[in-house]
Amino acid sequence: MTRPENKIATLGTAITMAMVGLATAGELRPLDLPSEQKSYTQEQRPPDPTATVYDRFREKIGGLNDREKQEALEAFKKKLETAESEKDWKAAAHYQTLIKMLSTP
Repeated sequence: MTRPENKIATLGTAITMAMVGLATAGELRPLDLPSEQKSYTQEQRPPDPTATVYDRFREKIGGLNDREKQEALEAFKKKLETAESEKDWKAAAHYQTLIKMLSTP
């Protein structure tokens, strides 16, 4: 048989562990029912399906600063060199177009 002191110590340890778990669980908030939830609108608009890759690229680079444009230009030049060395002419033409778009104001 176990001694009563051991049962009390075990019970005390279990209660302490449960309290620590509750204390670290975080804030308890009431549950919002689906009928009470507010709908949220998405701020980002989806890309225009009729826009080409280059139209979307032109729109995206419009928000870049000069340093970011220069970094992108250098990265595309490296990709162009790789495409040309691998004789991937379709990719090379694509990167040439991107470089031209980045280079023109």
